[in-house]
Amino acid sequence: MARIANFPMNLLREHAQWHMDHMDETSPGEGVAFLDFHHGFIGQFHAWYDQQPGASQAAVAPWNALPAAVVAHLQPAQATALAAIAADPTAFPTEDALGIAIHPLHDDIHVAAAVAFKEAGLGNPMKAPRFTEFWQLHGLIDGWRGRWLQAHP
Repeated sequence: MARIANFPMNLLREHAQWHMDHMDETSPGEGVAFLDFHHGFIGQFHAWYDQQPGASQAAVAPWNALPAAVVAHLQPAQATALAAIAADPTAFPTEDALGIAIHPLHDDIHVAAAVAFKEAGLGNPMKAPRFTEFWQLHGLIDGWRGRWLQAHP
């Protein structure tokens, strides 16, 4: 668990506000909104982070898969659904359907990661971006989106 020093408050507020404004995770359009927002947010993060002294790309590199410690703290149905998404994100008929499938599970991953890594802040939208695991998780999700976009030009 690594906390990112001097994390910008404007990025924390932007992330928290986005989630406050998008509580209906299964409405049409919300899946694309979720995926697009976080894709752009990763870009904003790197525009800041990559300029910081001691920035470690390895510390914020996307996970290749959900860590076993996180999966262990998910309900079996959640773990099964996430495994299916990870196995073939291209199976969803639309990008929106992919995002709608991921968004509520993403919330569950944040809670499971908070427990697994003993850091309650990972479960709080105003605090989670301060931790390297946030970026690792969102990099993984962005990778699923990238695979979907590549298969559905």
